[in-house]
Amino acid sequence: MAYSMTAALCALATLALATASGGAELDREALLADMYRARDYEFYRIVSNPTAGPDGTDIMKPGDWREIANIEGPGIISHIWFTLSRQRDYVLKDCVLRIYWDDEKEPSVEVPIGEFFGLGHGKYYTVRSLPFETGNQRGYNCFFPMPFRKRCRITFHNSPDHELRRLFYHINYKKVDSLPEDTLYFHAQYRQAKPTSGGDYTILEAEGRGHFVGLFYYNRTNSEGWWGDGGERFIVDGREIPGTGQEDYFGQGWSFGKGENGLRFGSPLYESADKPVGAENSFYRFHIEDPIPFKKSFVMTMRHGIHNERDEDYSTVAFWYQTEPHKPFPPLPPAKDRYPSKPDQAAPKPPQATTGGGIPQESIEY
Repeated sequence: MAYSMTAALCALATLALATASGGAELDREALLADMYRARDYEFYRIVSNPTAGPDGTDIMKPGDWREIANIEGPGIISHIWFTLSRQRDYVLKDCVLRIYWDDEKEPSVEVPIGEFFGLGHGKYYTVRSLPFETGNQRGYNCFFPMPFRKRCRITFHNSPDHELRRLFYHINYKKVDSLPEDTLYFHAQYRQAKPTSGGDYTILEAEGRGHFVGLFYYNRTNSEGWWGDGGERFIVDGREIPGTGQEDYFGQGWSFGKGENGLRFGSPLYESADKPVGAENSFYRFHIEDPIPFKKSFVMTMRHGIHNERDEDYSTVAFWYQTEPHKPFPPLPPAKDRYPSKPDQAAPKPPQATTGGGIPQESIEY
């Protein structure tokens, strides 16, 4: 059951150029063209509750963590789905997802659960991109292929201050006989500056051979005025590639659109259109057809204002594939430091109770 990782990544890129935001239309003919061909792998799934029903005992105490997957390779993670109880900001910001490849001691993925799936600021909204989607704002899905040769370990760490009464997940993976020699490993890294100061904000510093495939970018305004003129900058194997502005990199122009969800780029949360200070915004850009390859090193930064003069709250999640070992990650900030630097400007509000055709939200305490 030899498996082509190149084919898996190419499947993500079988998209037609579309006129909608971010390319919000699929070329169905191209995407479904080989559905009739036999697949040469075995499908497996790890689930949170093999009995397929809540039993009232799955409570994680504050600070608890658990290993939710330990898979022998070679294999490829094909889909990760989560849903968590308690629709509160601390669930998304405090709980942390970590993934380890082969025998590594430090994770290749280390991100707060909300930020990993595109839900920043502890808020619930809709994300509709190719690699990530949220279903009814409560189901979190990742479709990035994640190959591993020897082993995959996934851990989930609960909030240090709150119990979690329910943790549900599916982890789908393909069991294969071998992987191509040039297979790279999936990585995801969280960073923040709350508030920004000094020079460019650093999104990623990677060493080795690999390619950058995208990011989630979250900001919160601490002062009035337009903040988006600070553009991105790539340094690829020492070669600098400048940008022209934040909205330009995220596929938009002259500010952002509200609730934009495209396959490649979007602005699913954009409060700056209505709120000068304390606005919370979320953006994404995925390099589906154009991953940025590097042979030795890769750096991505973002200016906070034209001359780095603004003191906003920035946080990002960078996604890339590379050889191992990877450059050590900076320490993950404690949960209490992942909240706004000036919270008095816009305190998070609890969600409104709605039925939504299903379980009334006010009754969900598990």
